[in-house]
Amino acid sequence: MNLLANVMRGNIMESRHYGFIALADSSGRVLLSSGAPTDDFISFLRSSAKPLQAIPLIESGAADRYGLTDKELALACASHNGEPEHVETALGILRKAGLEPEYLRCGSDYPLYEAARDALLIQGIAPAPLFNNCSGKHAGMLLVCKHMGWELETYTEPDHPLQREIMGVVTEFSGLDAANIATGIDGCSVVCFGMSTARMATAFARLADAAYWEKQNKPQRAIAVRRIAAAMQAHSFMVGGTARSDTDLMNSAGSSKIFSKIGAEAVWCAGFPEHGIGLAFKIADGASRVHPAIMARILRQAHLLPEADIQKFEEVQLKPITNKRGTVVGEYLPMFNLQEWA
Repeated sequence: MNLLANVMRGNIMESRHYGFIALADSSGRVLLSSGAPTDDFISFLRSSAKPLQAIPLIESGAADRYGLTDKELALACASHNGEPEHVETALGILRKAGLEPEYLRCGSDYPLYEAARDALLIQGIAPAPLFNNCSGKHAGMLLVCKHMGWELETYTEPDHPLQREIMGVVTEFSGLDAANIATGIDGCSVVCFGMSTARMATAFARLADAAYWEKQNKPQRAIAVRRIAAAMQAHSFMVGGTARSDTDLMNSAGSSKIFSKIGAEAVWCAGFPEHGIGLAFKIADGASRVHPAIMARILRQAHLLPEADIQKFEEVQLKPITNKRGTVVGEYLPMFNLQEWA
């Protein structure tokens, strides 16, 4: 692990956050990192895996059969806020296949977005799977199962054909055998995937580089990654929502192409189709409060976005530390310098 950021109060370092950063190309070559290969460590992709989990939605033909729009495809890759537009879109995905919300196995929840949650509480509406931030992903999974004739009730189980198909996708994108991918159960009850930060970056590079799949003689896979990247870029609100880091980063990128997906426990992955590069970083203690400061420094040091775009992202996401009276009392200070992989 490497020191990635300090939390400063006045001129005193109050806390430290360690982790690892990697940028890779689609061949699996690590271009830049925060430290030596031995500093990297295994962690779960968590929701950063969602664009990978959406690959079967396109490759199976389900997205075309049910006429999914790019907006709906973006929601299938999302950890959404549960704002009304997100909920309505998730419901629309299900109904295109003649399904109802009770088929969702992601678990009941209230929206992540405080205003949306409060509106439901005022109305006395109970938590429900449709409000869960993973409902778009699960709706997409159900469409694949309906299209393929697979059992709907058990689609979250590790031995279900859908989850086995997704594991195959993850192996091809990460370059790891299934035996070398750690597994667990995610918050929404499907399999989650553990690997090094460098392998996460490789997976996102392969999401960003359709030409890689064309060279592998997989034209349908090339189509799938192009569609997913374009959908996330064009409908960034669906991927997160109001004030969310993913949405704000993609909105800040202007004409530059970027797609971004944060995962729980302070994972952040992004793909850069213009460069064919994938980025991943993980904060070891799971604290995402330093995410924006770290991302902005990576973008600058790796020259992945124009300075004006980085500043736009900082304006909406990089906030100083304030007290209850609104007085600025500290800051999040990045401490790393990217280096070539040893």
